[in-house]
Amino acid sequence: MAEGVLFDLAASLIEMLGLWRTTNYSASKTTSKRVICEGKHNLHSLTLQCNILEDNEMAIERLQPPSNLKVLHMSHFEGVRLGGWDSSLNNLVKLELNLCGQCQYLPKLDQLRYLEELRIKWVGAEYMCSSGEDDDFDANLFFPSLVTLQIEDCYNLKWWWWKKEVDGNNIRSFPRLSNLSIYHCSHLTSMPLFPSIENVRLYKTSSMALKDTFKMMRGSKAHNTHPNISLLRSMDIEHCPDLTSLLVEGIDNLPSLRSVSIRHCRNLTSVLEGIDNLPSLESIRIYNCPNLTSLLEGIDNLPSLEFINIADCPNLTSIPDSFRRVGNSTIWGCPKLEQR
Repeated sequence: MAEGVLFDLAASLIEMLGLWRTTNYSASKTTSKRVICEGKHNLHSLTLQCNILEDNEMAIERLQPPSNLKVLHMSHFEGVRLGGWDSSLNNLVKLELNLCGQCQYLPKLDQLRYLEELRIKWVGAEYMCSSGEDDDFDANLFFPSLVTLQIEDCYNLKWWWWKKEVDGNNIRSFPRLSNLSIYHCSHLTSMPLFPSIENVRLYKTSSMALKDTFKMMRGSKAHNTHPNISLLRSMDIEHCPDLTSLLVEGIDNLPSLRSVSIRHCRNLTSVLEGIDNLPSLESIRIYNCPNLTSLLEGIDNLPSLEFINIADCPNLTSIPDSFRRVGNSTIWGCPKLEQR
């Protein structure tokens, strides 16, 4: 089906519900779900921008998109509960929720077996999923295909589950998650593990979720319950005031790590200490970390390192000798280091 036809089809469907370009909702109140969805089985991508309606939740529930929908973008939903679509989202591959500030309850996204990309921005919920102890919870279907996760401006978000799990043996893992970005979620302190992670980006966010994964990887390594984070390629961390050290003792090998960038983390004291093997590290950037005292302590063999930029770290006293042999190297604003 041509893109123009798809666009007209989506527009007419949404307009029937009073969700887009329509303020008069009276005609859709008497329209049944069956009539709305009838003949729409070729609709694979849908964008919804909700107007402020008297009953936003009922309007969304009436939509009932076809079960073969692949991509859904939704914004400006003003209801408290976003649900009633479980059967319609089973084949979803990409989901974006934006500007849903009143929404406190989300659908069971973790059970969507084909979902590869999830982006959530400005959603008011305090937790992402229902408890892992629910009777219908299937641990084998916990985001089985999710590759990219971005959470942004969710200022109320605290935990991943409604009931925070404290038993480390029951913590779930994203089996395929490669790309994780979290922005402006300062209260988020609990997340599932991500043993297959490749790229991490944190901005003005609690570092607890990242540290929990590294800690669990260390603790489970002896029991062979999870692989080490050997796929990790890049870490970009900025304005994380609770970050005191990057990585924990016991993770001795990061063979794929290529890039490390840390900026404006005022309580950071050490970076990548205790790592025995960083054969792929190509670049490292450290800016404005006033309490940083050591960097890559004990590591002198960095065969791939090509770029170093360290600035405004007044208490930094120690760097590997190999740093001084890197041609593209800039270090300034580190008076204690310069005195050595």
